[in-house]
Amino acid sequence: MHIRMGTRGSALALAQCNEVKALLEKAYPQHSFEICVITTKGDRIQHVALDQMKDKGIFVKEIEQQLLEHTIDLAVHSMKDMPSVLDERLCFTETLLREDARDVLVLRNATSLSHCPCMPASQQEASDAGFSFCGSVRIWKSSAYAEISKHG
Repeated sequence: MHIRMGTRGSALALAQCNEVKALLEKAYPQHSFEICVITTKGDRIQHVALDQMKDKGIFVKEIEQQLLEHTIDLAVHSMKDMPSVLDERLCFTETLLREDARDVLVLRNATSLSHCPCMPASQQEASDAGFSFCGSVRIWKSSAYAEISKHG
């Protein structure tokens, strides 16, 4: 059987969908799985702040419509995109275990940790403040991500 998996085209959505696909392929090797990228209203309308939009479910509506039309067989969503009230014709079947959210620092305006006003200027200051930096800093668009851990 060929299973079509619907998801958004964002990096997060694709990473989550690829994780689900790998788990399904392992559990059901007799089936094939295809990721179908679906553009949603939330993806198309980038110039309006989310809190200004009147619609609910702007990142899932088109995906759910394709589920109802049998264009796709299952959908992979981020829970952050889900409206508080679900379409009664659809249901959740499974959720993945959540990763530890404490291992990432998200900065809106800094292009690196050295430009972040809230971070210590040196490793010594970081150590004195009780933080240690682990791994590498990755810059993605206008945000910086770094693993930090509190010690002591």
